[in-house]
Amino acid sequence: MKITNENLFLQFRGFYYTALFKSVSLAAEILNVSQPAVSLQLKTLQTSINKTLFYRKQGKMLLTPDGSSLFNDIKPIIDSMDDVYKKHSQKNKPKTLN
Repeated sequence: MKITNENLFLQFRGFYYTALFKSVSLAAEILNVSQPAVSLQLKTLQTSINKTLFYRKQGKMLLTPDGSSLFNDIKPIIDSMDDVYKKHSQKNKPKTLN
């Protein structure tokens, strides 16, 4: 499978929200996609970088050291992109003339 910027971005978002909530299901809900879609994103990302990013413990998805390193690298990027989206997607009241 060819890695495109769009695919990589989706994989990083799936990874980020899974790590943040320690749950593939919650990540899928936040991203408004199916749980299998997020699972596939994670599997594809791990395969492409040849690293294990998560392990399961008591029903939670926890980060490996490699996963923690990746999370720390992409967190400011994802947070910034989310902030830009929120800023520009807010409904602005039309200006009125007095």
